[in-house]
Amino acid sequence: MPQLLARRYEIIRRVGVGGMADVYLAEDTQLGREVALKILHPQYAGDDSFVERFRREALSAAKLQHPNIVQIYDSGREGDFNFIVMEYVEGESLKDHLAQEGPLEIGEACRIAREVLTALAYAHRTGLVHRDIKPGNILLSKDGKVQVTDFGIARAEAGSTMTQTGTILGTAYYLSPEQAQGLPLDGRSDIYSLGVVLYEMLTGRRPFEGDSPVSIAYKHVREMPKPPTAYREDVPRPLEAIVLTALTKKPEDRYSSAALMRRDLEAFGQGREVTATIKGVPAVAEDSTQVIRSVGLLERQATRRPGWLVALALALLIGGLAVGTWSLVNLFSTVVGNVSIPKITSRQPEVANRILLAAGLQPSFQTQEFSDSVPEGLVTRQDPPPGRSIAKGSQVKYWVSNGRQIVTVPSIVGLSLDDAANRLSQAGLTVGNRTGQFSDQTPGTVLQQNPDAGRQARKGDNVDVTVSQGQQKAVVPDVVGQDEADAAATLANAGFRVNRIREAHPGVNKGVVFDQDPKANSQAPSGSVVDIFISQGSEQFSMPNEIGKTSADATADLESMGLNVTQEPQFTFDNSQVGKVVDQTPEPGNTVSRGDTVTIFVGSNS
Repeated sequence: MPQLLARRYEIIRRVGVGGMADVYLAEDTQLGREVALKILHPQYAGDDSFVERFRREALSAAKLQHPNIVQIYDSGREGDFNFIVMEYVEGESLKDHLAQEGPLEIGEACRIAREVLTALAYAHRTGLVHRDIKPGNILLSKDGKVQVTDFGIARAEAGSTMTQTGTILGTAYYLSPEQAQGLPLDGRSDIYSLGVVLYEMLTGRRPFEGDSPVSIAYKHVREMPKPPTAYREDVPRPLEAIVLTALTKKPEDRYSSAALMRRDLEAFGQGREVTATIKGVPAVAEDSTQVIRSVGLLERQATRRPGWLVALALALLIGGLAVGTWSLVNLFSTVVGNVSIPKITSRQPEVANRILLAAGLQPSFQTQEFSDSVPEGLVTRQDPPPGRSIAKGSQVKYWVSNGRQIVTVPSIVGLSLDDAANRLSQAGLTVGNRTGQFSDQTPGTVLQQNPDAGRQARKGDNVDVTVSQGQQKAVVPDVVGQDEADAAATLANAGFRVNRIREAHPGVNKGVVFDQDPKANSQAPSGSVVDIFISQGSEQFSMPNEIGKTSADATADLESMGLNVTQEPQFTFDNSQVGKVVDQTPEPGNTVSRGDTVTIFVGSNS
């Protein structure tokens, strides 16, 4: 292992070991800062698929500029060593933190999950799925900051699947069911994996264990996890609902976006209702205490026997048949009495049940229904209405809100912002946060949306958009003739990333840049990659063909290769050949050495 890479990064010590690469603490000697060097294991250097995957990590992650995502500074190759230069986070991984601390405080676990979701929401908006969310890829800095790292197996969402050459990527404990089956992935796969991480932070254990990756993957696909309260009783039920919603087997049953899951965690932390449900029943707040009940409980309460008053009425009914219907009704009213129906709308079902039972009435839950005005999980309406007088023991029906109506998010990518707002309005949605991004599209064009088209959302929800700001371009500086380190620094200061390519080149000293792509003074998108070609030097080489070039260009080419040049005039009747090389010695293809003298014959009409 070299102690200095790219004549710039001085290795200090190894800080992490991985299956494909090791991570080292290093010093950037040019900028005087600590960095993390991720170096691909040498045995993979000859494997094109591994090298390509490693290169893809650098390209994918370098696009992500976010405080909760570890930043990529540079990448390159030196000999057998492929490397990526990253931001160095002083602290520890969540994996190490859990190993030392065990289950976390509920507030701390939720905070970490919220910050990871913030990073994922940003990455998903750019079209990237992490695909390997696990405690080892979540870093906790000493100042409490949470950052996601290792987008090494991330790829664009479109067409993304989990298998490559038969190998399941990612860690088996945190695989989503669709990952385990090699199915197409989107951001909801990351949500599942984070659900596993949150489960582990709360309980100190993962939802599925096994003797092999295959057995664990099978459980992800086929088995339901035990609720967190099975291992930790103080986990509030709404938080348990959030975790179990993230861990549902079908992606369409999970949160449709990382942003929505983050909002639920924020609502839980503030004591407000959350959208997550357990077996279809919403988790809501009651007097600062979060509670959840099953539909079955409501049904059992609705069919509970009416109590001693109604039992007495039934006895009177049996014993008083001979006195006639009028006498029976009169006696029933006298013994049982009438009550005024209390108001139970906008109450939680269990609270409504207690109010009705205390009044001597029987609650009867009917069904759930959508409501634009009543929050999910509360009573929307009752029958008979409140204030009416009815006999004790009578039944009062009620309906429970299922929240705002579910709508399908339309596609607005490619539309102008005004047209996008109109299309969303027709679907009952509104434009949410707007993020600008430089692109080739006309300014004001919607580039991305969250949630994506085809996902489900609540009527009235916001759809966040990324809008084109037009192209941002910068002038590529001229680095030909500079040393490798100086060239890389010049390009980095101009806002470009660098890819180093080393090739033999006659006439150019070893370590000096002899070409670049894009060319100097051209314009290229800020942040794009500039290839620099670095000479490995050569003493002998093949004589180039200079015939047809101007004498000035030919002389410059040959002198740049370390050759001495003499010129001889040669008469020509062709005026187009005047001033151009019409012959040369040695001839093209002959072997020459640095320092040799060559003669070019330049066309002349005199």
